[in-house]
Amino acid sequence: MGVYFWFVYPHSTPQLYVDYVWLAFDAGILAQFLLYGKKDFTKHLPGWLFYPTFLLTLVLAALFILLLSREFNDYIGIYAAFSQNLLMSVLFIHLLLKRNSPQGQSVYIALSKMIGTIFPSVLLYLYFPHSNLLVLLYISIFVFDLIYLVLLYTKIKASGQNPWGRW
Repeated sequence: MGVYFWFVYPHSTPQLYVDYVWLAFDAGILAQFLLYGKKDFTKHLPGWLFYPTFLLTLVLAALFILLLSREFNDYIGIYAAFSQNLLMSVLFIHLLLKRNSPQGQSVYIALSKMIGTIFPSVLLYLYFPHSNLLVLLYISIFVFDLIYLVLLYTKIKASGQNPWGRW
């Protein structure tokens, strides 16, 4: 999303600088995905499909953001950002259930995601109190983040580890 609002519909400052930082984080996540994602992928599909599937997903995500922004006349990316956030909340739960292990996950990550979403949700609610879709997104994200936190905490405890001792 950072690239999209950096090149196609650039934000004004200071948000543009935040976009640069986000882009750096996204690049780190992308590098990790490309380095480690194939291991999980090949359990379900042939390895040669990993990169084509990645490229298809990337193109479709870019088109989704472009068309969502145009459809809602939202060139600051609120609907796209919270839609992606909801997807991530659901996918965190999926990852935990699929792995059946807290490997690579911590309650600090879960809490950071939850708290990092609560603040902009409250702020944007103050700016857009009449958007029912945004309110549904805020609440849905919080509910799924809470479910993830409880499931992860329970899974870590069940494995005999201290949930607060894992970083």
